[in-house]
Amino acid sequence: MEGCRDALGGNGVDFLKIPFEKTERLKVYRQQEAEILQHTAVFAVSDFYAVEFIRYLQERGIGVPKDLSVVGFDDSPLCNYCMPGLTTVRQDASDRAKAAISVLKNLKMGTEERIVVKLPVFLVERKSVKKLNREEGSDERETFL
Repeated sequence: MEGCRDALGGNGVDFLKIPFEKTERLKVYRQQEAEILQHTAVFAVSDFYAVEFIRYLQERGIGVPKDLSVVGFDDSPLCNYCMPGLTTVRQDASDRAKAAISVLKNLKMGTEERIVVKLPVFLVERKSVKKLNREEGSDERETFL
C-alpha cells in the first residue's frame, strides 16, 4: 500500500484514504462526491471496495463507466458478479504467498532492515472502464484514487 501511495503522489495523482467502517466510508463518498466526479477514474485498493463504490454511484444515478471509470485490485470472483463487470488488477496469489513467507522467515531470523517486495501485476479488462480518446474532444479530467 505504501508503495502505491508513494507512486501515485509522486505522479500528481490524488489519494483518498477511506475508513474501514462501511457507514463512515459512505459518508466520505458523499462528502467527496463532487471532487471525485472531477476525475475520470477511481482505483480502489480491493475489488470489494470497488464493487461497493460502483453500487454507491449507481444508486445516485452516476453511470459506470459512462460518468466515471472504476478499477479494483485482486481479481476476486466479485468482478464477474457486478454490473458492469469490474476491471481489476491481478497479482498472482502464489507469488504473494511466497513473498510473505520469505518476509516472515527474515523477521524470524531477526532481520532489522526494511524489506521491500515488488511483484508483477496484470490488468484484467472488463466493462467498468471507459476508453478515452484524447484526439476526439475527449474527457480531460484526471484520474483519482
